[in-house]
Amino acid sequence: MTQSHKRAIWTLCIWGSVALAFVVFFFFVGSPDSYANTKPVRIAVGIVFAIGYLSYAGMLYLTRIRSGNPSIIADERDELIAGKGSNAGMIVVLIYVFLLAISLWENFQDEGCVPVGWMWWLAYSTTFMAYISSSVAILILHRRSDDHG
Repeated sequence: MTQSHKRAIWTLCIWGSVALAFVVFFFFVGSPDSYANTKPVRIAVGIVFAIGYLSYAGMLYLTRIRSGNPSIIADERDELIAGKGSNAGMIVVLIYVFLLAISLWENFQDEGCVPVGWMWWLAYSTTFMAYISSSVAILILHRRSDDHG
């Protein structure tokens, strides 16, 4: 298993868990309308994201290439797949942010303003969408390259 493949799996697990926790806090513990006014929920979400970033940093450290460690492989193909996966992830995030912003505008246009809780959603969800989408793209590209040699 290559370095980018391992990292993509771990990134998907870490940020998928963060995304799930955020969805629970945002929709089930609080609500989009009350999120900005519920400080304990915002603090809990901040802690979840901090744990996500610390876990991600730890994963990057543990999956780094070390001399004498043959279990972590990185070659030109691996670097190419990681680059293509990152580019695909960026496109997914751009589309996601655009569609969410337009949807929020359409949904709240008659009210004249978007509840500030949705801005929290946009900020946090963009973060985990970036990690998740690039990880999924990398895993798909690895799968395709393994099927075709």
